[in-house]
Amino acid sequence: MFEVELALAPLAAQHAAYLANYAALNRTLAANDFMAGDDYFNVGKSAVGAIIAALLSAGVASPRRILDLACGNGRITRHLALLFPDAEITVCDLYPEMVQFCVDTFGARPALSTENLAELRFDRDFDLIWCGSLLTHCDAALFVGALHTMRRALATPGVAVATVHGRRALALQHYAWKLCPDTLFRPAERAFHRTGFGFINTFDDEAKRLFPLNANLGGGHSLSSAAYVSGLIAEMEDVALLFYREMGWNGHQDVVAFGTPGVFPAS
Repeated sequence: MFEVELALAPLAAQHAAYLANYAALNRTLAANDFMAGDDYFNVGKSAVGAIIAALLSAGVASPRRILDLACGNGRITRHLALLFPDAEITVCDLYPEMVQFCVDTFGARPALSTENLAELRFDRDFDLIWCGSLLTHCDAALFVGALHTMRRALATPGVAVATVHGRRALALQHYAWKLCPDTLFRPAERAFHRTGFGFINTFDDEAKRLFPLNANLGGGHSLSSAAYVSGLIAEMEDVALLFYREMGWNGHQDVVAFGTPGVFPAS
């Protein structure tokens, strides 16, 4: 826990500066940012809280190299730039125009994704990886591939922070708002209860229009239990499971953090 104690004061100071300078947050929006809405900037602020908690748990006080994996049009990138103004931020997405927007608007480094996330490689490692709302759209193979890609890209020490649809998503489907029609949701929910993972393929004509580069692998919504996600991470001997927090991102998606050094010593 000594590393946590050393990280506490610097992280608290950086978070305090972020809040004090919040009015300076870059609010430039891409013309085609379909995610922009009334809660857009608060979602980013919530991600900052999860990131600070993950860094503290790993004892990483001031990340120098950051990866925003599935950056989109910079919903979280803009907050990372304000929180860590001296860090080098790499933005990665499958869509070149989104990556370019983040490069032009936030001064980030570009990295184009691959459709098969298991094949994704970077030219450097990272002290911090943020992966928001990507695993939530992955089938089982892509889900596992993305976790292993993040593991490979971590520096030592380093921390990866990812969000997933846990049991909160089931409650929202039944009592609040729908991820998809119940007829599509029920088979995935049954698989979730049986195995810990379920996937709903919602890659319809409208999704194909919005996400044409996903044509080969499609897309939808994944449901993954805390035990399932933690079990996948526990299979990686070179990382440690740092925490799992239900509803940790904006009261909706769960947050999982894992990092290096791992549980077992390097061979």
